Parts: sequence; structure tokens; C-alpha cells
Amino acid sequence: MDWELYYVNGETTNVRKTLNDLIPDNFVAAVDSVINPSTGQAACRSQVASAQGDDYEDPASVNGNNCVAFNPFGQNSSQEARDYVSADVTRSDIIKQEFVGGVISFDSAEFIKLQGGGIGFAAGFEYREESSESVTDEFTPRGFLTSAALPDSYGEYDVSEFFVEVSLLLLAGMKLAHELTEDPAFRTADYSHAGKAEAWKIGLMYAPFEDLRIRVTIGEALRAPNITEAFDPVSPGFARIRDLCDADNISDDPDRAGNCTALGISSDFQANDTIN
Repeated sequence: MDWELYYVNGETTNVRKTLNDLIPDNFVAAVDSVINPSTGQAACRSQVASAQGDDYEDPASVNGNNCVAFNPFGQNSSQEARDYVSADVTRSDIIKQEFVGGVISFDSAEFIKLQGGGIGFAAGFEYREESSESVTDEFTPRGFLTSAALPDSYGEYDVSEFFVEVSLLLLAGMKLAHELTEDPAFRTADYSHAGKAEAWKIGLMYAPFEDLRIRVTIGEALRAPNITEAFDPVSPGFARIRDLCDADNISDDPDRAGNCTALGISSDFQANDTIN
């Protein structure tokens, strides 16, 4: 009899950064600059009360009181202005897995044999815990940047699994039956987040002679959802929609130009087809 016990504990960490992503609201506030009559220098309108109308609202979404006028022409803006209209996107990931298990296997040749030989048997168990978390900087989830407003996410589960496999060497060394083996197997798993899942299979291998083998397998299995599928929160994203009346697509179908014209769309129409 052979046996094995094992234990594994692993952790993966990852930090992703996108540097200098634009803060659109702050950019709008920073380029809306006027001359401050008190200093004679360029300043954000939001910082000069005399330049604001009665219905003026500061467009900045982050630190509006610290607005710094931004010059969009050339490379003339100060570092303070560039810092005010941009921020780094940071996303930290931690993935953990810990599991323990064991396997035993033996051959029954010493006490029972089929025509082809002993019966091979294997059985085992495994207990596994998995967790995953992703934490984003404070600006991204609040939609301050140009990237999708991804929320933080976390998920974990544990699972207990047991399996048994048998190899039946039914025939061996016979005329037109060099080998005939049947391989049934069964596995059951109990997930903390998805309940029980069972899998089974029956395989048959027939070799009429040594140089030819024919294999047939039938089975059924269920897969539990992983952490991303089971625990990720609803998140916004970006998609590209193909506008059929766009000038790049209008000639793909002979009837399309006429249909688009009937809708009042010109043949040189350029679609803005990125949505979120």
C-alpha cells in the first residue's frame, strides 16, 4: 500500500498602477481660469469670487478649494497644476490558498485477481480554503477618474472533497484481447458557498493487440463558481457598440446607405460608440 499526506499554504500579492490618470472634473475647473484682480495672476474661476456668476458651481470633484490654474497649451503648466488634474490608479490584490489532503492506493493482487491481474484502488480526501481580495485607491470607486469606477471586492470559501478510483484489468495477454481495462471513478465535494457537487466517470480501454488501443469514457461533472464569479460586486465597464450607419460600416450592406439616409443620417456620419 502506498500513501501520501500533503499540506500547502500559498499567497500571491500584486499591485497594479496606472500613473497620471486624468481627473476630468478637476481638469474642467483648472482650465476655467481667469486673471485674479488681487494678484494679476491666472487663477481658477472657483477661487475668484468676483468672476463667478450667481448660478456658478465649482465643477471640481476633488479638493476644489486647492484648484490650480492649468495651461493646456504646450508644456507650460506647473507641477502643482498637473498634480491637481491627475492621480495614480492603484489596485492591490491578495490571493490566498491553503489545503491539506491525503491519498492511499494499493493493488489487490496479493489476495484477489481477475484474469488480467489485481484490482487497482485509490482513494483520497482534500480540505481547501481560498480567498481573494482587490482593494482600489480611494478615487477610483467614487468615479473621479477616467477609468471604470470599480468597487473593492472580497470573497472566500472552503471545500471538502473525497474521491475513489478503481482500475479493473479484466483481460490481458489473450488473443484479440491484449488488454481490457475498466476505470470507474467517483468524487464528491461540499462547497461552503455552493453546496454539494458530484462527479463520476466510467472508462474502458481495449487493446486487441499491443500497437492499437481504443478508449471510451462517459462521465458527468459539475463545477462550482470561483471567487470572482460568486463574490464580485456589480461593476461598471466600457463596451464598444458598432453603429451600422457609421461611415466605416455603411458600405457593408447594399441597403444600409438608403436605410440610414431615410433616418436622416448622412453618409459621412462618425459615431461616438464607446459607452459605459
